[in-house]
Amino acid sequence: MARVTVVIATHNRPALLRRTIQSVLNQTVKDWVLLVVGDCCGPETGEVISAFDDERIFYVNLEERCGEQGGPNTAGMYAAQTEYVALANHDDIWLPDHLEIALKRLEKEGADFLCSAAAISVEALDASTGKMRFGFRGRSPEGRSFKEGFAMGPVYFEPVSCWVFRSDLLHRVGAWRPATNIYRTPLEDWILRAWRADAAIVFEDTVTAIYCFAEKTFKQGKLDKTDTYLQESTEQEYWLDLLANEDLAVFRRRVDRDVSILRQSADLFSHTFEKQDDFWIFEALQNDQTTRLYKEKGWDGFAAACNIIGLKPGFRIKRLLQHRTGETLPVRKDWKSVAHFVKDALATDARWNKGLSE
Repeated sequence: MARVTVVIATHNRPALLRRTIQSVLNQTVKDWVLLVVGDCCGPETGEVISAFDDERIFYVNLEERCGEQGGPNTAGMYAAQTEYVALANHDDIWLPDHLEIALKRLEKEGADFLCSAAAISVEALDASTGKMRFGFRGRSPEGRSFKEGFAMGPVYFEPVSCWVFRSDLLHRVGAWRPATNIYRTPLEDWILRAWRADAAIVFEDTVTAIYCFAEKTFKQGKLDKTDTYLQESTEQEYWLDLLANEDLAVFRRRVDRDVSILRQSADLFSHTFEKQDDFWIFEALQNDQTTRLYKEKGWDGFAAACNIIGLKPGFRIKRLLQHRTGETLPVRKDWKSVAHFVKDALATDARWNKGLSE
């Protein structure tokens, strides 16, 4: 019987999705099922998934656009019947021992949720050679904590490709909330709510995932283009090939070496508004006392500060979607209909029921 349900939310990135799925297939842990939830994808996505011809891989394509990963991720978590759930972005790459490390740590400590470390990939100028190359501009900070993360940017908890957790956590924390209902990003909101629910959460310092950021950085910094989803990237393929031919200990030393050369980590994990004039408002409302206030009473100083300076809920995801596809983020009350659609679709799939029971 499968131990882990891997959930990938995707929208029209078939070439990148293929590489992410390959990194799942490359795992040393093999007792998993993979559920890809398409957010109104074109036929090419289904064709890429079918080409793998693996009984453990399932695909449900939503008929109604969500515009954010919270809907598909909630649906996948709701459908999961395994002990654990692991999330993966459709453009990230897992190191082969990602699930192995996560499950061993979760079981050793009796934890509910594990967030491993990610290496953040970019294409940047190597000062030692004067040439552009793929490399790692940063990695998740060691010794992460909620006390520190509460006042940092959402990248502190990203990507979701680092998340592995017990499936029953969904019932304790609830579904992801649509971005238009909250000021924080939905993934940040969900992990903070898990903390409030007293989930046993551990941060793993070992790098087990590659947060593929080169394409995002290049498009945002050098191209005036709204539809970045039309652009393809060789970034994922580069790392997959390297992982196939390099010892993992050597690869992780490569990460540390790159980070020391590129020296861009600090900016990645700073507060979203640190360099803006209104930052003092966030400093006043996000501190040790208000962190405790959130933990015990649910009052979020970040949301209060955003409201004071006139921001609207969902501002970050709205901008992100506009940049990526040119779309306007749909307003949703919750993800109930999305979750039921996926679960009902799988209920009629004999292969899904067989894979979970064997």
